[in-house]
Amino acid sequence: MKEPSNIVVLITTSREEEAQSIAGLLLNQRKAACVNIVPRVDSLFGWQGKPDSAWESLLIVKTKASLLPETVSLVKQTLERS
Repeated sequence: MKEPSNIVVLITTSREEEAQSIAGLLLNQRKAACVNIVPRVDSLFGWQGKPDSAWESLLIVKTKASLLPETVSLVKQTLERS
């Protein structure tokens, strides 16, 4: 089976400004063809052994599989700086 050349990457952020910043950076550096931002996603998760929830922004990133390592690295660097 042939490896996919186009992929969708899902990223959540705690702030909408952070989502806008990441989307702009991915587009400006040509790591993504398109980024959709879905504000106020109600995320439910386990934290420290207990159920928890938070409002987050969801980024839907459309990119190439070959760009995934660079995309992940760029997002990590952006989050570390904020």
